[in-house]
Amino acid sequence: MSEHPEAAGRGSGGRNRRGHLPADDSSRGAGAASGGTVSDADGEGGYDFAAFYADRDVSVPTLDASMLPVVVADLSATSEVHERRFDTLGEKFADLDARASQHAETVQGLSDGFAALEAALIDKANLATPSRWAWQFLTQKEASQLWLEVRWFVDSFVTRYPLKTDVALPPCWYRHSLALDELTAVYAAWREAFCGGDRPTTSMTSWWDRWLWPALHRLSAQADWRECKLSRLHVAPAARQETTDAQFDDFVATDLAGRPIERATPLPWPAEAGTRSVSQKARPTNG
Repeated sequence: MSEHPEAAGRGSGGRNRRGHLPADDSSRGAGAASGGTVSDADGEGGYDFAAFYADRDVSVPTLDASMLPVVVADLSATSEVHERRFDTLGEKFADLDARASQHAETVQGLSDGFAALEAALIDKANLATPSRWAWQFLTQKEASQLWLEVRWFVDSFVTRYPLKTDVALPPCWYRHSLALDELTAVYAAWREAFCGGDRPTTSMTSWWDRWLWPALHRLSAQADWRECKLSRLHVAPAARQETTDAQFDDFVATDLAGRPIERATPLPWPAEAGTRSVSQKARPTNG
């Protein structure tokens, strides 16, 4: 059976022997219905597209001039809405920025507070640093401040509580180093008991019972200011305690020479807490 001549002339691109696109029945029918003809430039066949669009309205739509004010008004209103929204967003961003700055200051304050607390804890735990109550190590500024505080404390105390003669403090109490150190410690304990907050604690009663009265009785027996009280003037104590003699260095050198460089003798107690000897361990029971 032989192949149709037109079909045989078509290539892989779907064109006929003359290189024209084939016209199917629907396009032919559409062309016929619209008055178009099937032809091409060389008059040997093809679809006439010009004829196909000749009776159709293919013009670009245009805007009615009477609608222009309405469109402009709509665009203006839309622009105002967007502008208000942008203003609102700007205010919100400004508020967020202010809050961020406030939080940054708060965080910085917390950081500084923790740093100060850490420094205070380190300073408190550092036993190599003398406290502000150790007279032997105070600077001029530190000593000046502590002199004012201790004098205020002693004057306030003796004014508020007149004491019996045997425990009374002479006006020259500050000339007696033993009394100065004792009264400074009593004042420091008073600060801890009465300046630590408004919550009632037993430390206030403890200050009287454990620190004040024992200190006054110790001073009465040990301060050697009996003549100061009688004359109401300072009298240097008769008893004198000499400083360490010149044999101290030799004695210490002899003591050190008799000691081992490293600890070799076992300790009389367990090396670790909770360690028990074999005899102390529980023995298994039968049964």
